[in-house]
Amino acid sequence: MQNCYETYDSWEDRDRDRVATALRHSGEHIYALDTQVDEVVASARVLTDYSYYGVIYDVIVNKAYRDEGLGKRVVRSVVQHPPLTDVELLALLSDAAAVDYSVTLGPVGRVLEFPTAVERLDYRSIDATLTVSIVDDIAEWNDDTYEITVSDGNATVTRTDTRPDIQLDIGTFTQLFVGYGGVERARLTGTFEVYTDGVVETLSSMYPQRTLFCPDRF
Repeated sequence: MQNCYETYDSWEDRDRDRVATALRHSGEHIYALDTQVDEVVASARVLTDYSYYGVIYDVIVNKAYRDEGLGKRVVRSVVQHPPLTDVELLALLSDAAAVDYSVTLGPVGRVLEFPTAVERLDYRSIDATLTVSIVDDIAEWNDDTYEITVSDGNATVTRTDTRPDIQLDIGTFTQLFVGYGGVERARLTGTFEVYTDGVVETLSSMYPQRTLFCPDRF
């Protein structure tokens, strides 16, 4: 593990004992091992309550093993890890070198499991149906077309092959999901392709702009 941290300029001074303590007190630690040299070459750790929420920290890849998709595979392994499959996960990506990335305006964070996130949100008394195509180059399991049906404030999500009403990248959807800026701002900051009349109004009713609060520690 220490070898991975030392390949990052910003973390080369991380103390081995403190890293060991951090790992010991993390809920889950997922890593990739090069069995030929018996060395950890990529990893991520998770702080979680195993019920509602979890945060992914320190997605790191040894410099010699980058550009091979290991960052994506580690994050996918976290999401598919049985103790975490029912937990809402927020990813705090540790370094640009760990995964492919792009810079857009919006909140720090991303939805990792699209269907789970959509179904857990309270839609109040809204009734609506929407088919959305999600583009996600990192969490590739999200990259698909979904039909969202909302009845009495509860949503169900199914994958579909039908023509979408709208296409969004996962970053744009995350902004809508958390209520950051509303639909009009989302249209300016990422993939937002409309194919059906009236879909913008439907999306606005499902994901209105909300007042967000930042904890003091930030």
